[in-house]
Amino acid sequence: MADYVWAYIQLWGDDTEFKVPEGWEIVEMDESNFGEYSPSVEHLINSTGKIWLFEGTLKFIRRRPDELEQSMSNLKDSDGSFYIQSMFETVLATNDLGGVQLEPMDTTRPQTKPNHIWKWGKKNKDKTVLIEGTGRTLHTAGQQTGEGSRIVASGDGSYHAITFMFVKVEDDKFFVCGTSYYGRQTVLTINEGSDPPTVAMKDPAPSDSEMRKRQLWTITPYDQHLKLVETPQLESYEEKGWRLATYDEVVA
Repeated sequence: MADYVWAYIQLWGDDTEFKVPEGWEIVEMDESNFGEYSPSVEHLINSTGKIWLFEGTLKFIRRRPDELEQSMSNLKDSDGSFYIQSMFETVLATNDLGGVQLEPMDTTRPQTKPNHIWKWGKKNKDKTVLIEGTGRTLHTAGQQTGEGSRIVASGDGSYHAITFMFVKVEDDKFFVCGTSYYGRQTVLTINEGSDPPTVAMKDPAPSDSEMRKRQLWTITPYDQHLKLVETPQLESYEEKGWRLATYDEVVA
């Protein structure tokens, strides 16, 4: 089951039938066989999601990964770092106030902006989360959970941290899908007209819509490990693949 890419689809509002994306298949589950599949899917939903599954309003879907998707999956296993790059020549970054925004990619090597670099982490009962180079985790602002939720970053291990996964939708482009603790799944979206560009979690847009371009991302692995240490002055050098920089926190 580890050879599959997993996601789920759900009935919302007046929906009467499941819309299965092309190339995916529904895997029927109920209380009798959920234990067989739980290692592959349990991280995608919480107890509320299980209720929806057993009530028949949520179904899991799967498909075989291609070579690019497999390399993205390997990042989780290798503790690799990566950029999350938009279609507008900018990358996902954090700022000093805990906000999340888009900035031009830092192309220096070793790079000087750890807040541009992301990696996978685990929090709150093995929830798969995104952590940036200074140790801050992506989560929703306040009590927001559904469509339109504003995204912020902090180092406090917030209960509102979102479970993320990359879902390939076309060529080398991905949705950055997030599941809140209520089980609602949305995708990372650039807010229209914001300056600097900010992001929120929104429902996937139709492929021919203007919003769709603001929901597509490429994942670019970073070719060096990142290590942050406290030093009196900024000190950057390459030694055994590590980058040292001045920051308030010590993050291995």
